[in-house]
Amino acid sequence: IRVAPDEKRFYVAYWRSQNVGVFKARTLKRQALIPTGDKPRGIAIAAGGRKGYVCNFGEARQSITVFRANRRPYPVLRTIRGLPHARHAVASRDRCIVYVSIFGVGGGIARIDTKRDRVVARSRPLCGHTKTLALTPDERWVLAANYDAGTLSVLTADSFEEVARYRAGVFPLGVAVAADGRSLWTAEESHVRAWALALPSALAQKAP
Repeated sequence: IRVAPDEKRFYVAYWRSQNVGVFKARTLKRQALIPTGDKPRGIAIAAGGRKGYVCNFGEARQSITVFRANRRPYPVLRTIRGLPHARHAVASRDRCIVYVSIFGVGGGIARIDTKRDRVVARSRPLCGHTKTLALTPDERWVLAANYDAGTLSVLTADSFEEVARYRAGVFPLGVAVAADGRSLWTAEESHVRAWALALPSALAQKAP
């Protein structure tokens, strides 16, 4: 589920029926169904709330569906290809950049320029099927949960340099950062638990 920046609507990815539902936040009434690729999963709302990006996790053609997010009938605008098993997506505050996790081919992160709707950068493989991403509040760091490797990677948002890697338990799949940017949590699939890590002390000497 992803909420629109103006909080007037939200979007739900339907894994089995291959579409995204658009709901009115005040009434919870569904306004539309947007067709996607196979097994839609992560959603990001970008370009000032005008466009949505949904990861087609099971898509053989390795794609992301881009749709009009702020106006009916919410048409599909284009398809971005070349991201093997894209899973999760987060947008920068100015909504001009979308970061996408890559579950296939060793994991990693990609950056999409929402003005051109093109992949403009990719990280090196992170060795372990990258699932959920999170941005720190200052947007200097991208945090990535590497599912198979049981690790959490910390990368610079501008160059995707991996500056730290931490053990994150068994099959980490969720990441969340505190609003003050001082701690984060990762959720493990097998134990359904979370743990905290202080970011400033861990990265103080590695900050760009």
